[in-house]
Amino acid sequence: MPDPATLALATAVATGAVSKIAEVVSQATIDDFASFRKALFRFFRGVPEAQEALDEARVEPDDADAIASVADHIERAAAADPELRRLVDALTVEVAQEGDGAVYNSIQGDVSGNAKVIQTRDIHGPVNL
Repeated sequence: MPDPATLALATAVATGAVSKIAEVVSQATIDDFASFRKALFRFFRGVPEAQEALDEARVEPDDADAIASVADHIERAAAADPELRRLVDALTVEVAQEGDGAVYNSIQGDVSGNAKVIQTRDIHGPVNL
């Protein structure tokens, strides 16, 4: 499973919304995202499976499996292309800076398989569990 930062990038690529990367973005981040998206689209055109995953995610951006598939292809593309790697790294810094970094963990029950584990960060709005 791709890391959360790559999933955020995949969501941003599929929706075209740089706001999916971070709540507040600089002009440099917007420029990096535009360059990343163009370079990624060029790369994906040469890989039919990646292009298909991207097309599916663009049609259904709320489909977690489609976004995860795009994120997997982003990881492969970044491993193969130094410019994509540089842009992924630059944008990942933006994703990682969102929020204060605090994570809340809650474990209820026993450890024999009947436990509920909840891990959250940066919740905005009501949550019903």
